[in-house]
Amino acid sequence: MQRTFILLFSILGCTVLNAQATLSSSDSAVIMQKFWQQEAAWNRGDIEDFMTAYWESTQLVFVGADGSHYGWKPVKDNYYKRYPDRTAMGTLTFEVLDLRAIDQHSAFLIGTYHLTRTIGNLRGTFTLVWSLIEGKWVITSDHTSAFDLVGALKTQLDPLMASHFSDHAPGGALLIAQADQVLYQEGFGLANLQTKEKISEHTVFNTGSISKTFVSNAILKLQEDGLLSLDDPIAQYFDFEHPEVVKDVAIKHLLSHTSGLPDLRNVGADPNFYLTAKDRENFAPLLKTKRLRFPPGSAFEYSNPAYNGLALIVEEVSGMPWQDFVKQQIFDPADMTTSRITNGSEPSTDVAHAYVQEGQAWSENDYGEFPTFCAAGNGGIWSSVVELFHYEQAQQKGKFLSLETIAQSRTPFQPSAWSASSPPFVGYGWWSGPTALFRGVSVDRDVIFHTGSQGGFRGYHIYFPNEKIFIAALFNRPVPAGLMQQVVDEVLETIP
Repeated sequence: MQRTFILLFSILGCTVLNAQATLSSSDSAVIMQKFWQQEAAWNRGDIEDFMTAYWESTQLVFVGADGSHYGWKPVKDNYYKRYPDRTAMGTLTFEVLDLRAIDQHSAFLIGTYHLTRTIGNLRGTFTLVWSLIEGKWVITSDHTSAFDLVGALKTQLDPLMASHFSDHAPGGALLIAQADQVLYQEGFGLANLQTKEKISEHTVFNTGSISKTFVSNAILKLQEDGLLSLDDPIAQYFDFEHPEVVKDVAIKHLLSHTSGLPDLRNVGADPNFYLTAKDRENFAPLLKTKRLRFPPGSAFEYSNPAYNGLALIVEEVSGMPWQDFVKQQIFDPADMTTSRITNGSEPSTDVAHAYVQEGQAWSENDYGEFPTFCAAGNGGIWSSVVELFHYEQAQQKGKFLSLETIAQSRTPFQPSAWSASSPPFVGYGWWSGPTALFRGVSVDRDVIFHTGSQGGFRGYHIYFPNEKIFIAALFNRPVPAGLMQQVVDEVLETIP
């Protein structure tokens, strides 16, 4: 490491490090005071004051990610160009690794920087050469290197994914982004074993229960348009045989899996019927409900048919197939041009097929093999990892719902009747909380997510709001045990 810095100083024309040189405590204090003043100036948005630590000379040298700059004014102009406002500047945090004399008139300071920004964090290292000129310590050379997030993620994730997915078998696609910047997007394996079509970041998969967030957003859109209320009793939309039993069940309870409605479907007894049964046929058994499993809003129980019912409400209120409503109101503003929605046997082309492994062979397991696959309200959205990123961005930017409504949907629903031992953790479609466990993945920070599993398809839509990190993963086969935990761990360790 020491040889590296000596070489750097030699290249810059600096005096080679003298092992006997020492920096007085007073000189060290002056340098560090100016250095920390730089951090404070930056965090005030004051580039002019930040620049006072630099040598105001045409001989100043700055080497950064965009090349070399010579002279005080060009360096200052480049700062203004790269950081035009407080959003771009963010909050700067320095860490000092070493301060050491080169000779009696110069020293080097090595450290790291971390910019925390709403548009994506940055971090890297720097080496500053300080020189005593006309009685003042000033920076005469600055070599700053940004951390290569794209390269680092590729180095970590490519071999991890390749170790689990063969080029000749089903696989998946993975996308990692921070703020609005995509940092990683790759496909692994085959989308179709017959045609040998390879998976890419644009391959369209069934997303499983991630679909529920689209149905939820459709309901919320109808509420924003004044066409329904989340407090509407569901008996207003369906003819229950025992309406008195469900009189307190509202739309909001279906959205948050707190309705208490039992799943009365007997898929195992009639699997052939459920191979082609759509939303209405999947919700119909619930119309016979004689008793609830618990009072509405008092507990959580995951319900697929609840979302079949919500899809039917969208149809009734909007006056069109719910698939058309979602396309017009969500897909189009979110730029989800290749995403599809199950409608019977559709889509049957231009999408991945799903498989499960039986011994050494793979057998197809999607439409025609997996019961309830046609129940689109709970699992009918087909998309790519790229377009799930578009979907996430559209929500963060309020493209189809207000930001207030989006925030409400991603905040755990807090019913006054709640009596379960653990606190609520599901909003309107989305799961969230400071600690979450989903399909074998545990995290210790705020997260908003939904997963999907249908036939051989698996899906993950994960957003860490504090870090602004987004992960989309879609697979056309069951996910190897521990893989997503490894992916999440690598991402959170790599991205600042």
